[in-house]
Amino acid sequence: MFGHAAVVRYLRRTVYPVPSAEPVDVGDGAEIIRTPGPEPAFALHTPPVTGRTVVYFHGNAQQLSDAGPLMDAVVATGLGFVAVEYPGYGLAADQQPSESSLYAAAVAILEHLRRETGLEPEQTVLLGHSLGTAVAVEMATRGYGGRLVLSAPFTSTAGMVRHHARFVPARLFTAGDRFDSLAKAGQVEVPTLLIHGADDVVVPTRMSAALAENLRIAHRVVLPGRGHNDLGGAISQAAILAATEAPDRWGTLTSFSDT
Repeated sequence: MFGHAAVVRYLRRTVYPVPSAEPVDVGDGAEIIRTPGPEPAFALHTPPVTGRTVVYFHGNAQQLSDAGPLMDAVVATGLGFVAVEYPGYGLAADQQPSESSLYAAAVAILEHLRRETGLEPEQTVLLGHSLGTAVAVEMATRGYGGRLVLSAPFTSTAGMVRHHARFVPARLFTAGDRFDSLAKAGQVEVPTLLIHGADDVVVPTRMSAALAENLRIAHRVVLPGRGHNDLGGAISQAAILAATEAPDRWGTLTSFSDT
């Protein structure tokens, strides 16, 4: 029989399935940010030519090195781009991932950008995919963004446990890592665009529906024939739309192209 501690360690590896670290391809005009201190935060950053900056929080099986195609699509429009690395992942592999440490890394990067580049919340589009949606929602509740984009968002860790592993007590999964975006949705004051693949078998579409119902200003698009990890260019298109169009125009959007 496995002991309680062993079960908790296994469940945490399920929440944080850290991939093998890969080098980050820093393109022209981009830089790696490393904040000072014993546990630095890391980010990939390209400043804007004009307009807003998209700040991206990746999924739980991704890392900073996976952000290149998204960065290329966003910066091609002249917008700025930032991808934040999580503790325990990639450049921050020697740190420990947790809900609190992910939030701390996000805050460290956003505060660094405010001090060093003058990036203000109203010029910031917070973008999250999967696990990253919880980080983006938390940053929105703390006033760090002017607009919010959620790709394949889940309601909470407990909700995911109930969906995938009803035999596992949710308390084992949620010890310190609740990621309860549904409880926080009413605190989000900024316009929010949600996208979700209709065939997502990881995060059920009812979760994005529940979030949309509880957000103050929300537009939700369900993409036919898409799953959890094949949203492709839809993520960049949603981010660009949120950064360049007024929220009252988001309602005219019903789908995204396959590019």
